[in-house]
Amino acid sequence: MPTRKTISILTLVLVASSLSHHNSVFAEAEQEQLQASQLKWEQLRASCEGNYSYTVTTFSFTGYRTTTTVTIRDNKVHQRKYEAFGGAPPVPLPVKPNGKPPVIKPLKSWTETGAKLGTHKEGAKPQTLDVLYQLAAKIIQRDLAPHEKRYVRFFKNGLLKSCFTIDNRIADDAPINGVSINSITPSDK
Repeated sequence: MPTRKTISILTLVLVASSLSHHNSVFAEAEQEQLQASQLKWEQLRASCEGNYSYTVTTFSFTGYRTTTTVTIRDNKVHQRKYEAFGGAPPVPLPVKPNGKPPVIKPLKSWTETGAKLGTHKEGAKPQTLDVLYQLAAKIIQRDLAPHEKRYVRFFKNGLLKSCFTIDNRIADDAPINGVSINSITPSDK
């Protein structure tokens, strides 16, 4: 007759194996969605001849935020622009009719081009969307640790918005590992 300890261990093994299967089913669906998204991206990239920009924004629960805009020309990273803004601003006074809202100036900003690309530690890495799609594919194929959760999202037009994992043991400002894009803008040369 099995002991209570044996039954508990068997139950844990069964639950763990079912969760593993559950994760692999989601990963397959996410992989299919990513492949369809990548086809849409390849069509858009061809239509704009490899000229586009994308923006990555980070937020903290304190109100601190950063914005990185990466500009691509002829399928190569051309420029990276970074801005960091402080915590939540004081409550603004109502804007008068036909008045302009106050301009919020960044605490820090810089722009990199040419040989200077990638010299600052802050901000999103200077990478093309093709590289970000490759990174997303690796994230989807990777098995998750028990304390990880994966998020995969797409814009309404089907392009990749985010594909990352977080450590769900961290409550506030858990760092994301992967891709998170706020906007993608095709452009002329």
